Amino acid sequence: MKRRELLKQLGVVIPALALASNTHARGFFRDFAGEKILKGPFEPTWESLQQYVVPDWYRNAKFGIWAHWGPQCEPEAGDWYARGMYEEGSRQYNYHIKSMGIHQSLDLKM
Repeated sequence: MKRRELLKQLGVVIPALALASNTHARGFFRDFAGEKILKGPFEPTWESLQQYVVPDWYRNAKFGIWAHWGPQCEPEAGDWYARGMYEEGSRQYNYHIKSMGIHQSLDLKM
């Protein structure tokens, strides 16, 4: 098992064990057992959702653009490109080697 996989598993198991031993958590879930979800204005169909009217405040809203100028910008391959280009065998790594080669000062033999 790789270290990252172990850390992921521990990140799930430890909180679960803590919640299981916490009597307040058990009482919280017991209080909501059998609760029903209230019926809303829409059905789970496309026809029902097409009846939705977008409010004016949302339609007229402006939005911002987040820009980060880093290694992921050149290949335009998403925010995780900079991380993936160091993971040997990954799509980003293979693309980086193919398009830019290996810089002699980089030690990628981790």
